[in-house]
Amino acid sequence: MTKTDYFKNCTSLDEARKTYYRLAMKLHPDKGGDEELFKELVNQFHAFKPSEFKYENEFNDWNSKAYSGIIEALIEIPDIVVEICGSWVWISGDTLKNKERIKGIQTNDYYKRGFSAQKKMWYFSPTGYSKRSSVEFDMEAIRNIYGSEAINSRTKKAIKEGD
Repeated sequence: MTKTDYFKNCTSLDEARKTYYRLAMKLHPDKGGDEELFKELVNQFHAFKPSEFKYENEFNDWNSKAYSGIIEALIEIPDIVVEICGSWVWISGDTLKNKERIKGIQTNDYYKRGFSAQKKMWYFSPTGYSKRSSVEFDMEAIRNIYGSEAINSRTKKAIKEGD
């Protein structure tokens, strides 16, 4: 079997995060994927070194294991929509029913978890993030600025069933 370089076209951490999330949804064994391919994806993600940075110490502030742990925990929660926008992970859908599961996800020192009452969404953001503007962006503006990769529970089911 030839080894696939999952991150060969990724130059930034944001691109790698989105790629990891999209492929984790396909390759995770609980979603009908192959365990060995998923392990290879995780190993490549942890070894990824970006060639482009948003700010000087971005890579030093980054912890791929903390990020992949959050994504793997979210994959297990039904009826939610997980959306990657830049460095942030946003969660919508049936979050009230899953509130305790979301709150139980370990964030370590690299990410913080919160709930945006304005957006009615949960989020995981890098611990070192500090807002530079007094402007409050809605999700559409955030998607336009940072891009978006989202998968909802129906997509998860389709991946599992091979549709």
